[in-house]
Amino acid sequence: MHRKLAFLTALVVAATLTNVAIVQAATELFACQTLTNGRFFLGSSFSFGAETCFDITGSGVLLEFRGFTLTNTTGTGTGVRFGPLATRSAVRGPGEIRDANVGIFNDGADKVSISGLWIADSVGSAMDIIGGVGGAIKRNVLYNNGSHGIRLRGSAEGYDVYGNEVSRNTLDGILLLDTATGNEITGNNTSFNVQDGIDLGNSTTLNEVSGNISLSNGGNDIANGNITNVVSDNLCENGFVAADCPTSGNFPIPDFDGRGDHL
Repeated sequence: MHRKLAFLTALVVAATLTNVAIVQAATELFACQTLTNGRFFLGSSFSFGAETCFDITGSGVLLEFRGFTLTNTTGTGTGVRFGPLATRSAVRGPGEIRDANVGIFNDGADKVSISGLWIADSVGSAMDIIGGVGGAIKRNVLYNNGSHGIRLRGSAEGYDVYGNEVSRNTLDGILLLDTATGNEITGNNTSFNVQDGIDLGNSTTLNEVSGNISLSNGGNDIANGNITNVVSDNLCENGFVAADCPTSGNFPIPDFDGRGDHL
């Protein structure tokens, strides 16, 4: 009996020490590096050059910005890259990535999460997502980037793109390309982009676009290239004009003055 109690006590102590070790394992970062496993957080704002600042190569990695900013000095670097094996890894704000070539790049990892970031003034897209299944892109601000705000391409499938402010980007606010399928684009504000607010390419299928605000874009507010995509209950500037709001479930909202007061 005493041996059993001693054994159980040892297990409890070991579990407690393990939990403490997990809490203590979060690593503070002051420079760019490859992240293989564990939890990490920025300890300050800093600049980086032509490289990828944080290259996430393993699964289950968490990177928290904690209010700090990454600034690219060359316009050729990438803020954060998810490698193909970075399954279930996440990047969380609040925080900023500025002046990069691409703010965040997903190179095919499944179930990645990107939330709470402000990505601005990129030379290319704020977020470039190639492939991957079941990711989440939520509550980010993607502003004044040189290409697209969010680009989902390749075989990107099952992403939840929700609650993002995507405005004043040089091309489209949100663009789906190639065989992107089964993605949900909901509750976003995609306004004042130079081209389309939301563009669903001709090869994309079974994507849902609903509950978005899209107005004052230079092209279509919402453009749907495939009838299998479901576009409904969005707020568009031009109401029932087919090119802007492709289904009758969409309805108009009053014009804004173009200053982004609603953002």
